[in-house]
Amino acid sequence: MDSNRRAARKADAGRPLSVAAIDVAVQEDKVMKDPCGNEIKPGDPEYGKPQYDTREAWLRAAAERTGRLLAAAGPATVPAFHVSVGFPKGHHGRGRAIGQCWPGERSADGACHVFVCPTLGSAAEVLHVLLHEQVHATVGCAEGHRGAFSKTAKAVGLQKPWTATTPGPELKAKLDGIQEELGAYPHSALAVPVRGLKGSRLRLWECGCGVKVRVASDDFRATCGRCEEEFKERAHEGVLSPERRLRT
Repeated sequence: MDSNRRAARKADAGRPLSVAAIDVAVQEDKVMKDPCGNEIKPGDPEYGKPQYDTREAWLRAAAERTGRLLAAAGPATVPAFHVSVGFPKGHHGRGRAIGQCWPGERSADGACHVFVCPTLGSAAEVLHVLLHEQVHATVGCAEGHRGAFSKTAKAVGLQKPWTATTPGPELKAKLDGIQEELGAYPHSALAVPVRGLKGSRLRLWECGCGVKVRVASDDFRATCGRCEEEFKERAHEGVLSPERRLRT
């Protein structure tokens, strides 16, 4: 049985995910199943244990479920995509992102690539980041965090600021159900040093739409006139925090 499960995981590993053919109804039952679809019952050796021994297998299973939520939220079709753990890269990552979606036109097979930052170790946050990036894949990365992105994100239950969304109460309950079904996220979070200014009195503050200001104060209280979000201090040294924005 174990060899069959490993073979099934290996066969699926390189294929882009597609939720278009999956019933959009969210699964309400809490029956535990292994990657092959076999029910895990009380008394079985795997009952109550993580069902996925690699983070990629967990992410693929998670993306299928969050994709159902997104498909149920509106008429847009969730495209095929790859999902894995990796550091956001390039201008869009800005060294601070905790998730990133690359458009399908950049990929040899035409499928989007979604990356979840390895600094994340919480299953709850990974599911949220995954859903945020799936919205980008669905509406198109060129939309940024405006227009169709904000409309779709709101429909699925995400709350603004759109560059750093949080799940609303109803969506959080659904994500908690997915987390319970999948078990623990089989990944150990990385603590990554962040380069920054040393010895400077100026502190870097940033609002929700990305406007940055430097102030010689640890207590700066101001609101951006464009996005109406409060400025928050960016850590200039230390460890890459899970509180980083979801820039893509």
